[in-house]
Amino acid sequence: MSERKEQIPGFSAGGAVCRLVERLIEMIVIIPLTMLAGADSALLAPVMVLYQIVFEAACAGVPFGIAVIISHYSRRKKYKNVMAVFHDTAIAGFVIGAILASLLMILAAPLSAWILGRGADTSDIAAMTAVLRCFALFAVSEGMLAGFRSVDQGMRRHHDYMRGVLAEQGLRLVLTILLAWLCVRKLQKASSSAIMMCALAGVLASAAVLAYYIHQSHGLGMRTNAVDESRIQKQILHASRPYLIQAVLSSLWILFDLFVSGYAGIHYGIAAADIKSAQGIIFVQGYALCALPLLLSCVDCFTRLPQIEEAFTNGDGDRIEQHVNRAFASFLIVAMPLGTFVFLHSDAIVKALFPSIYSAYTASVFRWTGPLAILFGMGILCMYLLSALQLHKQLGTYQLIAFVIKAALLFPLVKKWGMKGILLSSILYFAALVFLSLARIRTRALVEYGRTGIVLLKALAGCLSMHGAMYLLSLAGIDAGAADSGILKQFILMMAAGAAAYYMTGDVLRLFPKRRKRQ
Repeated sequence: MSERKEQIPGFSAGGAVCRLVERLIEMIVIIPLTMLAGADSALLAPVMVLYQIVFEAACAGVPFGIAVIISHYSRRKKYKNVMAVFHDTAIAGFVIGAILASLLMILAAPLSAWILGRGADTSDIAAMTAVLRCFALFAVSEGMLAGFRSVDQGMRRHHDYMRGVLAEQGLRLVLTILLAWLCVRKLQKASSSAIMMCALAGVLASAAVLAYYIHQSHGLGMRTNAVDESRIQKQILHASRPYLIQAVLSSLWILFDLFVSGYAGIHYGIAAADIKSAQGIIFVQGYALCALPLLLSCVDCFTRLPQIEEAFTNGDGDRIEQHVNRAFASFLIVAMPLGTFVFLHSDAIVKALFPSIYSAYTASVFRWTGPLAILFGMGILCMYLLSALQLHKQLGTYQLIAFVIKAALLFPLVKKWGMKGILLSSILYFAALVFLSLARIRTRALVEYGRTGIVLLKALAGCLSMHGAMYLLSLAGIDAGAADSGILKQFILMMAAGAAAYYMTGDVLRLFPKRRKRQ
């Protein structure tokens, strides 16, 4: 990489990290919602999956449509300043969002019945229909927000973009938990009503941030600084096209799981109750857990993306390898202890955190979310690294290959392992994606034995300490299944033991001098 590379306009490392944090927060919110929803938490599974799909359609599809519309009209007339570009962008976002909303409104009832499957309760179908109609309103507001943010990205206003997205997510987080708590605890409504209130919270948060954008821009006008509108159009188009393709490919695996898992279970004779509880564990608690290690390590991992992007622009291959190594090391020391702990103690975790849906079967399904959390984070990290290196086409190809492997093996795995086969197929999906991505990045992240050995040693120490804390607590008489405050003490001590082992391992390793490489 001795030649200087010309950076393709459109990839914003700050915007990419912001979108990732946004989605991870949405997945983490599932945990308190599940504890509020209680036994009806299985209804959250299709709700959260569809929310992600609507969100991706708005954030990736709408800017792409906007860019195409603006490019079409720019050939007919010349814009005098960026105000005209922005005005048409906001209007186009509203029109595209309104089209999506109208389709979703019309198809809400039949789509709800199809998603929930045969034998679903009438109340569940009604609740799902109301949720989809809330999402229809969400598509309009999110479509206009995508228009505002497209201009911010096109003008390289990363600070404004990230501030708006994080403000929206913070507001959505507070509103969601507050409305769900008010609905279930104070108003004594059913948990399905709480799920509808959660959908409404997303709409209110988007509308509030949209109102702020409109107020800041004095209507549908724009800041008065003059900017070359052709450059904005080009950057919006370059930014939206790869994200649109990536959004479609990223949603394939979870869409496939959502719509095929029930039919696969019925086909192989699995009981309907086991299918419903397993779907709740997989699509709600499982994917929330997968987001946790990535969210905890994203500050260190993804702040390196701008540095990787800069090194790629300057043709500095050594710096790229250095930052990739450190990004993977930062993630592994968080993900490996957590994933291993979940795999070893899934029964106690489900019993303590989700007692309303606990059974031996759900605990056995939840066990495999531990390895999935490790590979999920590595796969997402590889996707963003490929984007930073301007390898969008290769990323789409790798995602498609991994999906074909997953789709081909899903039914045999369900036949052999039951509903656990769904998680196993997802593990294979991300394993294939990580293998292909690392081969393309050409990094020595997993070949530098000294650095990798230290990371694995610290991760192993964290795993063993958490496992040992669990064993000692069981000897002390604090049972994982006891319905008392011992559960809370148990988890606090286990996490404290893991953190202590992590830092103590670093101190112990400093006692052994390491030979420095010659520069």
